[in-house]
Amino acid sequence: MQEEKQEAGGFKFISPSATHLARRRFPIDRYEQLQHKMIAAGLDAVICRLPENVLFLTGYWPVSGIGCVVCPQVGNPVLIATDLEEQYMIKNRIKDVRFVPYGTLSSGDIYEQTTVVLREIADEFDLIEKKIGYEASFETIAPPMNSAEPTIPAQRTAAMIKAVFQGPDLLDATGILNELRAIKSPYDITQLQIVHEIAESGLAVFVDMLKRGAREIDISSAVEAEIARYGFGYKGMQHVRAWAQLMTGKRSSQAYSPFPASSVKEVQQGDMAVLELAVVADGYWADLTRTRAVGSATNEQLNAYRAIMEAQGKIRPLLREGNTGAAVDAAGRKIIAGAGYASGFIHLTGHGLGYKYHEPVPMLHPESHDVLQAGMVTSVEPGIYRAGEWGIRVEENVVITKDEPLYLSAFLTDLI
Repeated sequence: MQEEKQEAGGFKFISPSATHLARRRFPIDRYEQLQHKMIAAGLDAVICRLPENVLFLTGYWPVSGIGCVVCPQVGNPVLIATDLEEQYMIKNRIKDVRFVPYGTLSSGDIYEQTTVVLREIADEFDLIEKKIGYEASFETIAPPMNSAEPTIPAQRTAAMIKAVFQGPDLLDATGILNELRAIKSPYDITQLQIVHEIAESGLAVFVDMLKRGAREIDISSAVEAEIARYGFGYKGMQHVRAWAQLMTGKRSSQAYSPFPASSVKEVQQGDMAVLELAVVADGYWADLTRTRAVGSATNEQLNAYRAIMEAQGKIRPLLREGNTGAAVDAAGRKIIAGAGYASGFIHLTGHGLGYKYHEPVPMLHPESHDVLQAGMVTSVEPGIYRAGEWGIRVEENVVITKDEPLYLSAFLTDLI
C-alpha cells in the first residue's frame, strides 16, 4: 500500500506506508551476492573496516570504526568489534561476533588485539596464503557513529591483513562493494524513509525561522538541534546527526559548492536562502536542499524557480529502470536551457546516496553511462545560479523502480 503526500511541481510524491515498511527485514542474501562477486574476481575473502561497508554487510553502524567484518568466499561472515560496542548492536545481523578489549590501560594495543582474532579466523576458514580483497580506493568516506574521529583503513590496516593472511598483494575490492551497494534492499529503503522523515523536522524549523534579521548560523544550528532532538529514538533510531548549511543573499549564488557553509550573515528582505541538509540516522543518509525567498522574489527568480520545478517534473518519468544517467540529466537540462538559464545550471543533476552522503552510483551527469536499476537511490537537484546575485536549488532523493519512482521526502518545495 502507498500513500500520496503532496503535490508539487505538477507531480505527486509517493511514499510507502509505515505499516508496510515495518515488515521489511535486513536481506540475508547480501552475503551470497558478495560471495558470487568474489568467485568472479578470484577472491577468497573480503575484509571491510569502513563503517559504511560494515553497515552494508551487517546492518550495524559502528560506533568507532575500529572493528571490521571478514567475509569468506565459503562460509558465514565474522564481525570484529570493540567490547564497548556490544550495547549498540541491536540492528546487527551477524551471528558470529568477536569482541576485542579497548579503551582502558589494560586493553593493550587495539591492532594487536585485532590481529589475534584475525589469525583465528584465517585458520578457521583456511585463508592463509589466499587472495584477500579490501577497501583500497575509498578516500571519501562516511563517518562512524562517533563522527568526530573517523578511522580509515590505511597502511597499518593493510600491513596487519597481509601479516595475518600471508598471501599475495592485497586486491582492491572497492569496485565490487560499490556495485553491490548501489542496489538498496527493501530494508535499506525502510531505513532511508525513516531518516527522511527525521530530516523533514529540520526543514520545518528552517521555514519557521527564516526571517529578516536572523543569522544564518542561528537558523542552521537550530535545524541541526531539532533533528537530533526529534530523531533520537524515532522509529528505533539510536543515533542521529545533521549538517545544515545555509547560504543567503549573494552567498546563495555559491550554494552549488560541494562545501557550502553557514555564516554570521543576517538574513535580509528579498534574500534567496538555500539550505543544504545532510542527515544520518543509524548510518543511513538523506541529502536534501530547499530554497526559500525572504519576503518576496523578483520575476526573474520566480521564472528560474518555475524552470527548476518544471525540470523536476520532466525528470520524474525517466527515473525508472533502463534509462541512463545522461538521459535523465539531459531532460532536465533541456528545460532549464529552454528557459534561458543554461549557463546557470553548472553542476550535475544527481548522485547516488544511502550508505553515504554522496555515492558514486548512479550519476546523473551529461557524460554518465550508468544505467538505472530498480533499488538505486539518487538525488535529483537541478539548480540555477546568478553569479554574485542569487542561487536556487531544489533537491529530492528518489528510489528507482521498474515503474513509478519513489520520492523519499514530501516536504514542501514552495519558494515563498
